[in-house]
Parts: sequence; C-alpha cells; structure tokens
Amino acid sequence: HGSNAIGGLVNIVDDSISESLQGISLSGKSVLRFDSATKEKTAATQLRVENNRDVFFGSAFNIDTDDYTIPGFGKSKYKLLSEQASIDKASDKKLFNSASLTSGATVGYSHVYSSGFIGASINAYNSLYGVPGEGGVDDEPGVDIDLSQMQLTLRGEHRSKTSYYNAIRYHLSYGDYQHQELEGSEVATEFASQGIDSRIEVSHSGSKSHRGTF
Repeated sequence: HGSNAIGGLVNIVDDSISESLQGISLSGKSVLRFDSATKEKTAATQLRVENNRDVFFGSAFNIDTDDYTIPGFGKSKYKLLSEQASIDKASDKKLFNSASLTSGATVGYSHVYSSGFIGASINAYNSLYGVPGEGGVDDEPGVDIDLSQMQLTLRGEHRSKTSYYNAIRYHLSYGDYQHQELEGSEVATEFASQGIDSRIEVSHSGSKSHRGTF
C-alpha cells in the first residue's frame, strides 16, 4: 500500500527498472484482446533493449470498453418507480454508465553492474470511467470519474562482500494523482494529491548466527 499508487495499491512486480541482465539484446511482447460482454478492445505492447550493461524499457496500453451487457435492467422496477422514472425509458440489456477508457505508458532505464544496479522510470496513467447505479433514465446524466496519475521512480541496490553489510537498497518515488467527479459536463468534486516515498535498507551479517536489516 502507498500514497503514490492508484487506489492505494502498489504493484511490487515492475520490469521498468531491470535489476539484472538477461543476455537478450531485444525482447518484447504485444497483446490484442476483444471481449463480447463489454465490447472491450485492448492493445498493449512492451519492449526491452539491452546494450552491454544498460537496459532500456518501454510499454504502453489502451483499453476501451462499452457498457456491460446484462440479462435485464440495471435497476429493479421498484427502484425505478421509487425514483419516479419511466421503465420504458430505462436501459434494458445494458448496465448504464459502466463504460471506461483507460491508457498508460512507462519508460525506464537501468545500469546493471557486477555488484548491483541503479535505474529510473516514469509512468503515466489515465482513466475515464462511469459509475453505474445513477442516471440512465429520463435523460438523467450519469456520474463519471476522470483520473490521471504520474509517477517518477529512482531505485537501486549495491551488494558487498564485506563483513559489515551485504547490500544497500534504496528507493525514491514522487507521485502526482488527481481525479474529477463529473456530472454530465460539470465538475462536481475534485481531488488531488502529491506525495514522496523514500526508503533505504541496509542488510548486515555480524556473525554466522546473527543477521538483520536496518
């Protein structure tokens, strides 16, 4: 968990800063996906380049989904009647305002040497998605969330064979997050947050029976 992550969650598996060499000068992968329930259209690509001890990384993705297809109404007829809404105008077979458009990109670099590595990366993430449950009948607009995030990261490790310590690991990241809650074309609420996370770890082995980390 962390303040620089989307929804408070941090993905600890991150290839943007390589910690070791793979011995492959050029590698990558791409994905195309289609979903019939949401009409999802996904495209993603990733590229990794090794040049001696320097590693370059890049990735990008785009996900576009329509409203979910469902076997009935998104609201019960009792809910519609309580809202004095017309059942005839309610969205049938579709969950109104469940569509989304999400994209992101990451660029990273690392230098790997015999006793460690040091690298940096920049990540951008944008998402526009609807909040199901409100609107959709009698021309009532729904609520949408327009979200964006940018994160800069510096990370490295230096290993040692001395009797004082085994490794020093360090991590520094800056995150800029904001989202707007939209009611139609109007901004109802807005939230913004900037934060810095930093960490230094020193692993030591004072003796064969005692090991620890500061």
